[in-house]
Amino acid sequence: MELSDQAPSYSPSAGKTCASVAIAADRANSGRNVGTARKARRRKKSTTTPSTSSSPSSPKPWRAALAVLSFGAIVPNRQISPSVELGSSSSAARGRCRRRPAVAVQALSITTFNVLAAVHRSVPAPPGQPQVERRESERKDWWQPRAEGLAKFVADELAFSDAVLLQEWWFGTEFEEIFDYHTGGIFDRVAEQRPGPGGTLREDGMAVLVKRKGKLELMGSDKVRTGPQRIAQIVKCRERGRGDRGGRPVLLGNTHLSFPGDPDRITNERRQAFEVQLVARAISRAGRRLSSDGDCEGHMQIIGGDFNSDVCSLASAKLESRHDFVNCMSAYSEQNLCSIGGRVNIGVTHRTHRGEDLSVDQIFCRLMTASGDVSKTSLRRLGGPTGTYVVDCRKRLMRIEGEEILSDHMPVTATLNWPSGERNQEEGYTFIRNGFYNETLHPLQSPWDS
Repeated sequence: MELSDQAPSYSPSAGKTCASVAIAADRANSGRNVGTARKARRRKKSTTTPSTSSSPSSPKPWRAALAVLSFGAIVPNRQISPSVELGSSSSAARGRCRRRPAVAVQALSITTFNVLAAVHRSVPAPPGQPQVERRESERKDWWQPRAEGLAKFVADELAFSDAVLLQEWWFGTEFEEIFDYHTGGIFDRVAEQRPGPGGTLREDGMAVLVKRKGKLELMGSDKVRTGPQRIAQIVKCRERGRGDRGGRPVLLGNTHLSFPGDPDRITNERRQAFEVQLVARAISRAGRRLSSDGDCEGHMQIIGGDFNSDVCSLASAKLESRHDFVNCMSAYSEQNLCSIGGRVNIGVTHRTHRGEDLSVDQIFCRLMTASGDVSKTSLRRLGGPTGTYVVDCRKRLMRIEGEEILSDHMPVTATLNWPSGERNQEEGYTFIRNGFYNETLHPLQSPWDS
């Protein structure tokens, strides 16, 4: 029997199966049934007087079963092909058990997190003193404790993410040194600064962290201007460890849309929709360049960040209807039968300076074909030509109000299963069955048994 290459582990069902087979084989080889064995023991008791000097008796069947069961606890689990069932009378079942090919999952974890730059956080005046507009960045003893806690939080709680999209990144030298001290061994960082009035630069901007030992490697960064003093960051990555040719590209759009500060709600929504479409067009241009450079497998495009609006806003609607992006939270809810379709908010992720609780941190994704077109296989459905789907989408609960906070936003993470259509030579796995890619899964079918 061919053994699996998995690490040894105990499986109760496997142990019971091994014990049952051993007992059955022992009975068959001895040529006696249970009734015959009982009669023999009765005759022996009636004709033989027990003696302490008698020779040890032969092993009992229950002892043999116990030994086999104990042995099964230390033997690696065996995986049986779905075509070979226990009890089958086929020659394949009587012969060897073939290992069932496993599915290699290329699940990407992408997190968006607005870290609340110290230049934007107001510091209230002490009681009894006049309220003066002051910022946390004015004094080191004000901003340093939160900076230390924020950096440790990212290093400890977000280290599982392959990429982290940060908004309101502060370009203060001492802040960056503190942050890199805690996270530099885990992530590579690339940042873009916002433009200011008169050709100057603002003190904050956007940053993307790419895990050094994760599934992606950082290739480059660019920025696109979405407003008078507002930008989005376009970061190019690719899969790590896929030979000299390199892995499939992944484009990340780090976004921070305008705050809805106008009294007119329609004006606010139109401004945000205009900004997010600039981001979508910029990432589309970057994708077309990849296709012209010989991208033969297609690639993934992700837009995430602080939208300053929820999934029912005009900005989200434009991304979905005009640019064929899929909201990861809505997809995850539908795939897990948690909704009847439509747009789904992830819940409160932000407490505004006006005391409003909003759901504004979002992640969108779409797949591009090798020719540079949008794949019409929606991530909202379970699987597609390459089995891509949203594994998970959730927020990291944390305090977002009061003085002792790390940020006024919660991180949101989407995990995306993106298996390759090519054969993995090292592991011997393939995602092509019978010459065809896996078909779309039934809503009740396990993605691991496609």
